[in-house]
Amino acid sequence: NIGLEGRLFKDQLSFTAEYFKDQRSDIYRTNERIGGMYGLATTIQQNIGSMYSQGTDLSLQWSSKIGDFTYNIGGTYSYSMNKIQDFGEADKEWDYLYDKGYAIGVYRGFEVAGIFQSVEEINDPTTPVHTFTAVQPGDLRYVDTNKDGIIDDNDAKPIGFSSTPNQFFGINLGAEYKGLGFTVLFQGAMDVSRNLSSGTFGLPFYAKGTIYEHQLDYWRPDNTDAEFPRLSLNNTSGTNNIKNSTLWIRDADYIRLKTAQIYYNLPSNWFKGKNSILRGVQIYVSGYNLLTWDKLKIMDPEWDTTTFPVMRNASIGCTIKI
Repeated sequence: NIGLEGRLFKDQLSFTAEYFKDQRSDIYRTNERIGGMYGLATTIQQNIGSMYSQGTDLSLQWSSKIGDFTYNIGGTYSYSMNKIQDFGEADKEWDYLYDKGYAIGVYRGFEVAGIFQSVEEINDPTTPVHTFTAVQPGDLRYVDTNKDGIIDDNDAKPIGFSSTPNQFFGINLGAEYKGLGFTVLFQGAMDVSRNLSSGTFGLPFYAKGTIYEHQLDYWRPDNTDAEFPRLSLNNTSGTNNIKNSTLWIRDADYIRLKTAQIYYNLPSNWFKGKNSILRGVQIYVSGYNLLTWDKLKIMDPEWDTTTFPVMRNASIGCTIKI
């Protein structure tokens, strides 16, 4: 690790910068190459894995005062990446099938070429044969990545990023004048994907649930340019339409007004009397997760569907110092 920290202009400006690089080897993994070479039915575990990661963390803050007016502005930025060098994978016919060379957790899936519109299109000799389930008009059509005329798991390739962002950033602002002030915090993330292929936001009526507005744009004979495939009762794992694909793996970059507060500190001379038991009172209005700008739109970009969704809330209160 390399780091730098400093303060300038009578401590009005402060900054930190850090760079790290981590090389790891002897990671405990299944050696698929041995099993494939010697025809072994059992798996061999060995310390054969290797990967590296690197990244940087930056922060900058400016605080100053002009008469009775004080203000501050600052920001943070964090970037990290990793790449698999060797995970003991068996030989594969196409390079994109390897985990090697890609980040841990990157989504894999199929490139959507459109939606089948007719039986004639499905039976066309130039149409790759989709092998997961028998396709019908209204089902997703995939790109034949390896050009072998068959759509199977060998056509799945890395798409998007993982569910963990590579980049985080934040911006904070604050100001105060004679007791009246505000604070604001924006935060965001980039290089992150979310998977909608299972669960409430991808499948209408999932787990006896409802259908959302965006899901109404499903394929039917009078809506052939729909965004989503036809409705189906067969949405079990492995069926054609819910395979990981460019339809379901979505860009989840976002920026959010995470917190905002307006406050007023009652004048300090109100509490200087000998009989006063109070040292100060602050009245405030605050809010959390107030606004979000994102590409996903369908669901909260911070929500990974395994925890409770991020809530928006507002509050009014006061802080009393005794």
